[in-house]
Amino acid sequence: MTDVDAACPKVELHCPLLGAISPELLRRMRADVAPVLVKPEALSQVYPVRGLDRFRRYVEVLRPYHSAAPEVMTPVLVPGGY
Repeated sequence: MTDVDAACPKVELHCPLLGAISPELLRRMRADVAPVLVKPEALSQVYPVRGLDRFRRYVEVLRPYHSAAPEVMTPVLVPGGY
């Protein structure tokens, strides 16, 4: 371990968003003019998630968020945000 490693606090490097993005969240983001990569109507087709097949479709619908830039994810991640 280097001095830099010892000096840095542990941080969460991974934040799973599965289940955090709902059609209602996307609607509120869109109303506030935040970037929305998926139409709420498309997500409504597979939400709420019930069963493995629907989970797979949910993940596929949200694919644009898998590699989204941090500024696009901010409205989703901000505590007490939407």
